Amino acid sequence: MKEKIEKWQMDVKEKFGLTDYTLGRSHFFRRITTDQLTQFTYTMEWFPSGIEHIDEDNNPDGTASIEVDAHTGELLSFIAVGGVLYADSIKLQNEQEVRSWVERELGISLSATELRRGDDGEYRFMNVVDGISTTPGADIRVRLDSEGRLLFFSQFGLLTTPEQVEEERFTLKLEDVKEIVMKQLKQIDYPIVEEKRNVSVFAIEEIYITNDGKMTIPFPLENLKAGIEKVMTYTPSPGEPFEGTGLNLSEEVTMEQAEKRESHPGLEPITSEQAAQAEAAVLRFLRTEYPEDSGKWTLKTLEREHGHLMALLKQNSEGTGLFEGKLKVMLSEDGEDVLNYLDSAVFQEITKEFTPALEPQYTKEQAFDRLKDHFELLPRYVLDQKTGIYKLCALLDCKLCVDAHTGEVISL
Repeated sequence: MKEKIEKWQMDVKEKFGLTDYTLGRSHFFRRITTDQLTQFTYTMEWFPSGIEHIDEDNNPDGTASIEVDAHTGELLSFIAVGGVLYADSIKLQNEQEVRSWVERELGISLSATELRRGDDGEYRFMNVVDGISTTPGADIRVRLDSEGRLLFFSQFGLLTTPEQVEEERFTLKLEDVKEIVMKQLKQIDYPIVEEKRNVSVFAIEEIYITNDGKMTIPFPLENLKAGIEKVMTYTPSPGEPFEGTGLNLSEEVTMEQAEKRESHPGLEPITSEQAAQAEAAVLRFLRTEYPEDSGKWTLKTLEREHGHLMALLKQNSEGTGLFEGKLKVMLSEDGEDVLNYLDSAVFQEITKEFTPALEPQYTKEQAFDRLKDHFELLPRYVLDQKTGIYKLCALLDCKLCVDAHTGEVISL
């Protein structure tokens, strides 16, 4: 592994013309890819020669931060910190040169992508199938300075292959899914921070709808979770106040772990034993920290997050506040111990002095009538996480909402 890493170092030094640079820091990281695999990366921070007293948490302007796949050496990202690079690096003068460089660098064809140009010299290639965007999909970005020098490159996700896509003609119409639209039209008390007041609006909560109009998929796509749906009832057990522990959320690993290709812990299935242990730990936590809330919380899901188990609870009462009733409880990897938690009441505290929203004078049905010409069904090929196949769906969206008090149609 050491010889391989030394090769990646020499390769990037030559590729980006870093003759007058020194490799200052390097790290190994582990992450989960969009196709649910473990990827190990090697990050290098190259400092311009002559710079002293480098801050441990910040890189000086001119630093070249480069990330490659730790096993293949494939370039994953390049950042010229501060938009400055003191090197005779890569120059790309036009769109064709950018395309050719990306295709050579990644060993792919960009024929199945759509190019979106930015005002700041950015080229962004997005994965499409017959002109329809995919979710998730490849997102490849290149940014150049005014003279064509490479300042930024990143790649995320994977280009789809024909075998992964179930192509069909988009036929979904709003009248076919009115029931779903009504369900997604939610009354929300939204804080206007600048005016220190809340306003009650009817707005669409985005969601994907399959092309046959029969199923919905959350937006954005969620990790696979263990559904629990259990109302937490208990007797109070006052004790010592809970003291959370610091959580290590870093994805950094050692060279030895990268060499062994240890699977990312987030890919490990949640066993029935771990789920039972997590449920019992959450119940013990609620008995001491929320002794008067028996029956008020439902344990909705369990999932893995940064090597820990994370339990999501929601209050059973229907609220309209943007920060209403959510509780995230972080547990140890085996689910036996609660390590820390986040209560949405923290955000409610921020807005508690805001002027309350005026009493609604309009119903959801009236709001629907005012918005019906503004609802959008945007075609998207969406990954079915169980089958690995992209299926044609529509993203239900609306850029406008209705003031529940005045009935005015306003922008979100």
